[in-house]
Amino acid sequence: MAIFCNGVEQTATKSTSVGTTSATPDEGSPVTCSTILDLSVGDIVDVRATNTVSNDDVYESAYATFNVSSIGGVQGSTGPTGPLGPTGPQGIQGPQGVTGVTGPAGPVGSTGPQGVTGLGITGPQGPTGVGGPTGPVGTIGATGSQGATGADGVTGATGPTGPQGDVGPQGATGPQGATGIQGPQGVTGPVGPQGATGVGAAGPQGATGAPGNGAPFLNILHSYNNVQQSTNLGVGDHIMFNSAYFSAGGDITLDTSSPYSSTPNTPSIGRVSLAPGHTYKITACINQGEYGPGSGYGSLYYQLSNSRIGVPFGSVGRLDAESGNQMGGNTDLSEHAIVMGFITTTQTEVVELTVLSNGGVVSIGETTPTPLLPWIVIEEIQ
Repeated sequence: MAIFCNGVEQTATKSTSVGTTSATPDEGSPVTCSTILDLSVGDIVDVRATNTVSNDDVYESAYATFNVSSIGGVQGSTGPTGPLGPTGPQGIQGPQGVTGVTGPAGPVGSTGPQGVTGLGITGPQGPTGVGGPTGPVGTIGATGSQGATGADGVTGATGPTGPQGDVGPQGATGPQGATGIQGPQGVTGPVGPQGATGVGAAGPQGATGAPGNGAPFLNILHSYNNVQQSTNLGVGDHIMFNSAYFSAGGDITLDTSSPYSSTPNTPSIGRVSLAPGHTYKITACINQGEYGPGSGYGSLYYQLSNSRIGVPFGSVGRLDAESGNQMGGNTDLSEHAIVMGFITTTQTEVVELTVLSNGGVVSIGETTPTPLLPWIVIEEIQ
């Protein structure tokens, strides 16, 4: 039994004296105690009964009555017991009591039904076990059908060139080429020894021949260039012969009036026309040239040419010209060659002396102090 005022257990601090129980009653016997409290208006007093001796229940019929001795002055006489007031509000729950001694373990109950299977997260895969022995080799299956042909792969790089093959058999002989231009006539051999005079009877007198018409007419031209030529000396140009030392007959004609042209089959000064139906012997020479500018050495090559068709013929000549500074102070020196060729005409042909190449010669021909001029001689020999 304990007395509480405003939820606080009363001790000597709050009251003059506090009484406690002195006997253990039987069931239904009241427990009495007397307590003197100093109370104030509004205080709430309650009695709490606890059992600390055994596990017996505290009976619901426990209750307390209060007799107020006095408030203030002299305590009056005890008044009659008033009616039971309404049940007050539940007091504040006290602290938990001391845990009692644990009783003996009861018998094991029967096993309950199995609970619902949980849906836990799948754990990590365990390590792979040791492989078992290899089984026997199975029989080979039937060959499958051939698959479709794949696309062509990329062309590989060209391999190295193989060794050269054997030489093939000689091909058939080609047709004979056209006959070349007739070469120059050879030198006439020496006259043979006089044969022995034959011995025989005199023959009959021959008939008198018809009257002759004299010696055959000779066609010839000897021409030259009477001025120094310092232009039109490139490849394909020709020497501009413009004068005649001597000419006879009408089968050979020198052009001295047409404007200069290097185009084949075109009238030009320096070209010579030859009548058809004859054979002509032609010789020519440039004679002298000058190299320049400055000191040095150069050559000019030349040859006869059929201007109507632009085809050269005969031998090739070379003029070598060098400056005087290399030759001990002389003005200039040159070496030259005479060219020769033959041509047989079936129609009117035009010939010229053509420049094949030029390596620094700036002029040809010299008029002073001694004329050294290009020249050409054409003879009708048949």
